[in-house]
Amino acid sequence: MDGATGGLLLYSILKSARRSLTTRKPDVKWIVSYMSGFVSGRLNRKSSPFLAELERQRRLIEKYRLKALLKGKYLY
Repeated sequence: MDGATGGLLLYSILKSARRSLTTRKPDVKWIVSYMSGFVSGRLNRKSSPFLAELERQRRLIEKYRLKALLKGKYLY
């Protein structure tokens, strides 16, 4: 879904890595699976006016969360 709705690649990588590390058994398979879904969604996405507005809003939110994540304030 992140790829299909125009999510940021860096944010998606960090989000999947964080989820993988916070589980009981950290596993790289989670990151690889998540990123393959991201790429698949990005390649198969369709354009529509609704998706363009959703993408714009999503990028604003993800940029804010990415800045907070890099500063050490974990928002999700």
